[in-house]
Amino acid sequence: MNNVEKKHVYLMYAIVTLVLLPLYILVGPFLFQGIFFDDKTIWLLQESPDTYWLYGISGVLLALFFFLAFLFVRYAKRLVGVGVILALFFFTLGTFSYQALGSESISWSATGTFKTNHYSWEDVKEVVLILPKDGEKHRMVFYFNDGNELSMIRDHKFTLQLYQFNHARREYDFPYTVDRTNQFN
Repeated sequence: MNNVEKKHVYLMYAIVTLVLLPLYILVGPFLFQGIFFDDKTIWLLQESPDTYWLYGISGVLLALFFFLAFLFVRYAKRLVGVGVILALFFFTLGTFSYQALGSESISWSATGTFKTNHYSWEDVKEVVLILPKDGEKHRMVFYFNDGNELSMIRDHKFTLQLYQFNHARREYDFPYTVDRTNQFN
C-alpha cells in the first residue's frame, strides 16, 4: 500500500538537502577540486573563500526549488529541472575557483571565470609574505614576469608544505621578501 503523496516527496527532498548542506559545503570543495585538479605534482590545493559561498548557494537553491515543487506539484518536473541546472551552475563556479602550487607549476582560476592561469616556477619574479595586523591571516603574493599576481592565504595547510616552497625557491632562485608594514598601522 502506497499512501505517500507526490508533493510530500519533494518536501522530503528539500529537508534532506538542507540537512546535508553543511556536510556538502565542508567536504564538497575538497572532494571535487581534488578530483578535478589534484595530481601527483600538486602539493598544495587551496579553495578560495568564495567557493564555500557558491557551494552554499548551490545547495540552498536546490532545496528552494524542491520546496517550490512541493507547493506547485503541477509544475514540479520543470521546477526541479530549473533548480538542478541553477545548482549545477553555482557548483561549477565554486569548483573552478581554486589555487594550486606544485613541484612543476603554479595554477589558479579566479571566481566567476573558467580561465585557468598556469605558470612555471621559472616565471616567478618575486614572492612577498605579507604580515597583517592581529587577527588576520598571512598572505603570500606571487608576482610573475608578465605582471600577473596570485595572492594565497598562508594557513596551516600552506605551512605544512613550506618545505616544498623552500625547495622551489632554492631551485629556481627567485626573491622572497617579508612585508611588515601592515603590522604597525
